[in-house]
Amino acid sequence: MTTSNNWAIIRQATNALQKNKVTAQDQTILANIKVGPQFHTGHGQSLALNPKNDQLWFVQNPGIAGGYTTVQRLSKSTLKPCTTLHFRLRSNHHNQVTMGNNLTFDRSGYAYFSSYVSGTHQFKIYQGVLSTHQTKFKLILQGLANRPSTKNQSVDYNPANNRLYFISDDSISSVPVAKLGHLKSTDVLATKFNSGREFEGLSFDQTGHGYLLTNKGAEILTSKF
Repeated sequence: MTTSNNWAIIRQATNALQKNKVTAQDQTILANIKVGPQFHTGHGQSLALNPKNDQLWFVQNPGIAGGYTTVQRLSKSTLKPCTTLHFRLRSNHHNQVTMGNNLTFDRSGYAYFSSYVSGTHQFKIYQGVLSTHQTKFKLILQGLANRPSTKNQSVDYNPANNRLYFISDDSISSVPVAKLGHLKSTDVLATKFNSGREFEGLSFDQTGHGYLLTNKGAEILTSKF
């Protein structure tokens, strides 16, 4: 039987391994953890399921300074690429746009990614279509004046309340999808935590329960209502 204390010991052991401070007890615990083979991938937080067509996508390479972006559709059984798309994003004024290292889909199948505005605290949101037939994104002409925190970790969608969630270290903000482009300050919800850990990603089930992936140490936390 696995208890919360057992999970804490496992988390502490993996954290000690990362910091090269492994004790004899940590070595015993780590010896019983099976680790799969290494494989080349992109930003793991961009792995997202499109609930409209049940396709799994992720950003293999976001491109640099407006260069070509590589996005792949993965097999759900093998996690190997079955479709690879290469494209460049440009604004209406032909300015270069770099795709973010994050990706999510709403229940209607629309794709979203987010990016920070360099040198400011501002935050941009992009909405579009990502498929083997069409790839097109548009900038939502209203972002956030204050981004969640310093690291743009991931963007996620809650089907139970139809909101987008923007994840940063120790900070989460959210906005309603139905009001994108005409948000009021009261529509924006933000929570600041004090865990001292990296928040990597957030996922929701159909009932709205959240699953937060943290790092240093690695752990999945579930929400309570």
